Amino acid sequence: MTNIVEITPSDITEPLEPVHIKYGNVKVDLPNLQDTATLPLEIIQAGIISAHGFNRLSDSDQTTILAAFLAYLQRDFPQLWREINAKAGNKMDDLQRIITVWAEQSALDPKA
Repeated sequence: MTNIVEITPSDITEPLEPVHIKYGNVKVDLPNLQDTATLPLEIIQAGIISAHGFNRLSDSDQTTILAAFLAYLQRDFPQLWREINAKAGNKMDDLQRIITVWAEQSALDPKA
């Protein structure tokens, strides 16, 4: 007979202060990257993959992480997505700068 172990979900705590970013003419409040209660699993997964340093990852892993952030921004922050698409001279560079500022303002080391 198989025993079933019941796991009770952890309590949701008070959310951390969001990160306020202005890109072009768009202001957004992005969730703090340390606040796993407010982040979707794909962003948490990207953080786990890049925990030992984004620059240490293979090109394939870096692309996977950037794709996760792109999909998240497109789904949850379409106004920012449209602004990047319309205004960026170098979309990859701007996306990386947004993610770096987001990590820094979340009190994370973006190089880690």
